[in-house]
Amino acid sequence: MKLPNNYLTFFLYPLLFGLVSFLLFWFVIQPQIPVEFKSHESLINTYALNMFVGWLFFSAFLLMRADEEWKKTDSAIRSKNFEKFKLEAPKMVALSVRITHAIIGLLSITSFYLFYYVHIALAFVLVFGTTFVIAITTQTLWDLDDPLDGLIQVENVPASWRKAVKGK
Repeated sequence: MKLPNNYLTFFLYPLLFGLVSFLLFWFVIQPQIPVEFKSHESLINTYALNMFVGWLFFSAFLLMRADEEWKKTDSAIRSKNFEKFKLEAPKMVALSVRITHAIIGLLSITSFYLFYYVHIALAFVLVFGTTFVIAITTQTLWDLDDPLDGLIQVENVPASWRKAVKGK
């Protein structure tokens, strides 16, 4: 397994997304949240928890599948099985599944916007942390789903094999 060439790039986008999410929440959305939301905290808590847990299980399933496909591609290279490589390398998670995953992730992030936070530190930990975890997990999933060109890519792919798969 080849580890990401550039950890800074790998973590930069989720960090920036988390920071932008928090700043948007704190300076734009939070001033609009009425104090009365505090009386509905149990409903908001149930919604946020269900969204996040749903996203978590969906992500775990997709990560497991992407990892298995990555391993099959790696195995084909190690065993020098070009036919298996041609079959496994181009496989990707369907676009509709990616879109569904992104929508559930965004709903999970924004569900934490509904809480009425008194302290900025608590808001930062929950909003930034949730956004960062969802962003880094999604980035890892999409990266694993691209075993030839992702940061986490299979090693020792013969140039002719890569060209044969990319030509399709």
